[in-house]
Amino acid sequence: GRIQNSTDIKTVVAALDERNTLCAGEEMSSISEDSSDALSIYDKRKDTAVFTPFASVNHAIGSLQGGDMIVLAGSTGGGKTCFMLNLAIGIAKSGKRVDIFSLEMPKYQLNQRIICSETGIDAKKFRTFGLTEEDRITYKEYSETELKKLNINIYPKQTVTIDEVKRIVLKSKADIVFINYLGLINGYESKGTYDKFSNISRDIKLLAMASNKPIVALHQLNRDFQQRDDKRPKLSDLRDSGKIETT
Repeated sequence: GRIQNSTDIKTVVAALDERNTLCAGEEMSSISEDSSDALSIYDKRKDTAVFTPFASVNHAIGSLQGGDMIVLAGSTGGGKTCFMLNLAIGIAKSGKRVDIFSLEMPKYQLNQRIICSETGIDAKKFRTFGLTEEDRITYKEYSETELKKLNINIYPKQTVTIDEVKRIVLKSKADIVFINYLGLINGYESKGTYDKFSNISRDIKLLAMASNKPIVALHQLNRDFQQRDDKRPKLSDLRDSGKIETT
């Protein structure tokens, strides 16, 4: 129909500008394009793939690869941090570089856990102040020798925003990143809980792809699953999950 006034003209111009902007983006391409690159990509991913120290885990998932976001979930006190450290230690021993955002536990406590795990010192002795002289010697020797061989770096603060995580990971030379845990990352505070975790989990997935690193994020399970007869966790049991399960 005929344009009646200046308001109609502005509306049409705005619509055309929007259309031109959309048309200026990437076009669809044939599935056959770049298909010959698949084997070279395979070789590169083979070199950068990260295997866990557990054969059963490797059998189940293959390997951890750049672009992967893995959610390691469990109930409170269920051993998530312990399992994360076992993964980190084993991966570091294989020669890979590991970054850890420890938002739930200070660095010195992670050091204690790693050293106790590797030396056999009872970690409870640090809470009961029951270290023997032999324990002290063993602890000091490991911290001054073997611990330095593990290429594990720990973020020193217990508060971090999603933007800080992005900046650090993109600059890091680590082969894999652990975040303990997802619910303690700050960001999108104006959003509701569901939308906040949806946005943060999506950002982490995109970060894994942009940095070409696997990112393992620890997260809590809702307590409700413990009331079921079948206590095997489901994706829907992720606490305040937002869209974590679809990431």
